[in-house]
Amino acid sequence: MTRGDINKWQLDLSSIEGIYIFPGSEGLWVIISFIFLIWVIMAAYRIEANENLKIEEELGKPKDLEEFLLSINSEDKNSQ
Repeated sequence: MTRGDINKWQLDLSSIEGIYIFPGSEGLWVIISFIFLIWVIMAAYRIEANENLKIEEELGKPKDLEEFLLSINSEDKNSQ
């Protein structure tokens, strides 16, 4: 029992002249996608770094952070 061209998968490799990695626009799309991916990663890093700087400016000293945490804890206790 045969299923058409499934049995004809073998071919003569000497008839193949060249194999190109990016014969069409696929190569261009891969390069564009890679550049876009790098840009997204760098943008996310910059946004997070800016947010961290803002937090450090607001709570610059460890004493300020400690006071902030104590005030949050006291508010929690008062609300219960």
